[in-house]
Amino acid sequence: MKKFIEIIIFCIIFFNSSDIINANQIIYSESFDSPDVLNNWDELFNIGANRWGVCLDTASPAHWRIDDGWIGITLDGTSCTTVISPSGFNLTDINNYSFSFDWRLDESITMDRNVVFLWQDENNWYGLKQYGSSLHLEKVINGVEWILLNSQIIYPFQDNQTYHFSIRYINQKEIKIYINNQLVIDSQDLQPFLNGNKTFALKTSLGGGRSVSFFDNLILENLGETEGLDNELHTSLEVPIYTQDDPQWADNEYDHANQWSENKPTIKRWGCALTSMTMILNYYGINQLPNGEIINPDTLNNWLKSQPDGYIGEGLLNWQAVTRLTRQISEIIGTPKLEYSVIVSSIFTPTIEQINLLRPTILNIMGHFLVANGYLKDLSNLLINDPIYPYQYFSQHQTDLISTRVFTPSQTDLSYILISTDLDTKIKVSDMDNNEIETTQITESLSSHDPDVIDQEVKKYKIVQITKPATHEYKINVSRDDNLPISFDLFSYDTEGNVNQEIINDVSNLGHATYILDYKKEVIIQSNTENNNENKLTKIVSWQSFKETIELIKVNNLVEEYICIYLIKIINWAQFETIDNQLRYINLLNNYLGTISITNDIRESLLSDLNYLKDSI
Repeated sequence: MKKFIEIIIFCIIFFNSSDIINANQIIYSESFDSPDVLNNWDELFNIGANRWGVCLDTASPAHWRIDDGWIGITLDGTSCTTVISPSGFNLTDINNYSFSFDWRLDESITMDRNVVFLWQDENNWYGLKQYGSSLHLEKVINGVEWILLNSQIIYPFQDNQTYHFSIRYINQKEIKIYINNQLVIDSQDLQPFLNGNKTFALKTSLGGGRSVSFFDNLILENLGETEGLDNELHTSLEVPIYTQDDPQWADNEYDHANQWSENKPTIKRWGCALTSMTMILNYYGINQLPNGEIINPDTLNNWLKSQPDGYIGEGLLNWQAVTRLTRQISEIIGTPKLEYSVIVSSIFTPTIEQINLLRPTILNIMGHFLVANGYLKDLSNLLINDPIYPYQYFSQHQTDLISTRVFTPSQTDLSYILISTDLDTKIKVSDMDNNEIETTQITESLSSHDPDVIDQEVKKYKIVQITKPATHEYKINVSRDDNLPISFDLFSYDTEGNVNQEIINDVSNLGHATYILDYKKEVIIQSNTENNNENKLTKIVSWQSFKETIELIKVNNLVEEYICIYLIKIINWAQFETIDNQLRYINLLNNYLGTISITNDIRESLLSDLNYLKDSI
């Protein structure tokens, strides 16, 4: 019979006027000296492959057994999992504890072996998995594995050797794994956590083949309230978690994706920004739409689809549209309006500053959005709620931060100017004296997050933004080096987030064009309407610019050459005439364009230019 080493703990309690230091306490120990001990353990789970049958040892059912003072099991067959735990043992009210045991790796280290230090049910548990030289810290909540930081190591395990393990779980924050008194895994736990009753367990699973696993000298120790992690090791905010693959909405159409997604046009595939925005709204208590529906990724998606500016292009969520929604909800239930801004930077400082103000942010990495809800004390990493990946730290994405979306609670100013176009179009905004206005320019695109779908080629968009612009006339210069037609969408918002939208598809203007936006940020209330504030966009057209447009149309063979030559001849005559005669020439050109054989797009664009020219005269 093996020797069981009794550990005597000397507890010295110091008293003063305000402090009591709690002693550590052994709350469970077992050395398996008697075969009858197994009667005090319950088999919690024993399921074979495809949830059929039980675990097997060759042709017979496999059973946990006590063999020469060790508890263990031999599995030899198809895939299965079996879990046992001390009868009636409950860890629910214990926050800080250590679980130590000896683990014997019989026959070979290349077998599936497991132990569980927190168990609630088959879909909720924490454990260790050993296979070969790999040791992996596992966390499963609601059937989803959450990948913890520093959760996997390589260790020089050897066949037929025994190793002493110690697991310390502290305040739902810190997990430390020791092997032979050496710290090998030092990880931190983040939400979601196990709620409700929980215990510890021994577990063995098999993917196929053979597994032999034996344990001894189990000790569970309550570490008391003074042990464990410094409460300031990380700072975090309680941001509700939503996932885009939730069965309640995973397969619902995202945006109007049936029009542009080759297959699976779903929230699961495309909805990372949508789901991240849902988390931010719910954090601020903004949890119902104006019609009373509860806000989740599905209902928010439907609201955005109903708006003229809810999505930009092919599926880009328009954050500014959501600010208008927060204003509408604020007027009903008194929740804050959220102002939106974006910071283009790869550093964590903006998010850390926002979290210190109790404001989570949305982070953008290549093709993906996620929520930042905390940071480590040493500022080396951000804590995240990821809408699709089971990550809890930003560094687990192994990529750089591109930009940060900031949402500021406010009761004031939601004004904004946003221009969306393709990557080859250059946008410059200035005042009427040609002084350039500061803008934020970012590139956005969608990325598929459905592993069952091969990524399709997605459009990339250039987004040009001005936050809280002044009431002003703005000159918008649009140009392309390839002399292709000018195309962009312009959204202008007043202080209440009400939107005016202009869709420009200027097929006759090849390469460049200049527009004037007469922008008014103030809300103008008129009878029977909420807002009649029109921000007028006009194009600057002169005889010279109109002539240059015709010359480019001629060079690109968009219109018959003789037609272009005639138009240029009329322009040359008209530009030096009196105003009255210029207006007559404009009427002549209008009539001529209505009779010649050209495409409707070019005809309408040229007629529009003539109207702008007439207004300028």
